[in-house]
Amino acid sequence: MPTQEIAAQNWLPFFDTFSKQHADAAANVQVISPDLGSQEVSGGLPLAGISFDEKGSEEGSIILMLGTAPETHLEHIIEKPAHVWHKSSAAGNDDAIEIEAADQTKTIVQIQPLSAIPK
Repeated sequence: MPTQEIAAQNWLPFFDTFSKQHADAAANVQVISPDLGSQEVSGGLPLAGISFDEKGSEEGSIILMLGTAPETHLEHIIEKPAHVWHKSSAAGNDDAIEIEAADQTKTIVQIQPLSAIPK
């Protein structure tokens, strides 16, 4: 699985493009913290978008937006991101994004088509 680090100056266009390409995808989100271990944030909610906030109230943060219905909507904010990696399969499919914050907490977003999720 090839892995590419995304330079910080490219985060905004990368997340915009990635969000548009995966609007109908399910996202499994896991947070791995040096203090708390591994925590599941979301198991299969539709990806509404990922953005990098350059100027807003969460300036300098990456915001994951999951769920398309009001009762399932979830936002996960990554403060002080330091690194973003994009992992794709040999076929070129977008399999995962890994975001590491300055405190070494890692957020892993695994993407799969909604058709691959059992009903």
